[in-house]
Amino acid sequence: MTPQLGQSAAADLESPPLYLIQSGDLLTLRFSRAKELDGDFRVRPDGRITLPLVGDEQVEGVNPGVLQHRLEELYAPILKDPRVAVSVSEFKHPKIFVGGQVERPGVYEFARGLTAFRATLAAGGFTDQAARSRVVLIRNSGDRTPESFEVDLEKVFESSEGAVDPYLQPQDILIIPRSNIGTLDLFVDQYIDNVLPDLVERGFSYAIGVLAADEARKWRDDNLN
Repeated sequence: MTPQLGQSAAADLESPPLYLIQSGDLLTLRFSRAKELDGDFRVRPDGRITLPLVGDEQVEGVNPGVLQHRLEELYAPILKDPRVAVSVSEFKHPKIFVGGQVERPGVYEFARGLTAFRATLAAGGFTDQAARSRVVLIRNSGDRTPESFEVDLEKVFESSEGAVDPYLQPQDILIIPRSNIGTLDLFVDQYIDNVLPDLVERGFSYAIGVLAADEARKWRDDNLN
């Protein structure tokens, strides 16, 4: 079954997330003992940069601090002192997507501190047919691999005890299904076929191909069986 907030997933979603590198970002690398390797590196649409001496490295979906340690390990066989500083010099303007049973589904600007419930409000709020207790959050879990969570925003809407309003990350996808479970299969299929692939063209590069579609199908199958 899809992970429920309030279990292990909640700890990761209740705090503002660390920044994760996005395709389009400009990274600056500074080597402590190998200045000739210093440089600026634009993250390509495939989520990679090409590094001197070692070649392509996947960096999208990775925190800069984690990338620093990864690069130091990567260069350890080559450099005597592989210390490297990683910074993001230019940020691609991050976005999120809110779809389904909201008044204005679409792509919205991401801002630090944005939560799932606030995002639905930015999208005009829930429609009368929204299944507010079964909102689907599809997220890049790192290395361009999506995973999904089921979020109960009904409790947040009613300010109920134990309500969890998860913080969002850039490129998060929120899908609010209809309250009628009998229409859920068709609803999710429509988003798999028509919305998720289109997000690739709108800058949601981690949702490339069928990865996010497969995750959405898994969520659908788990919840319809």
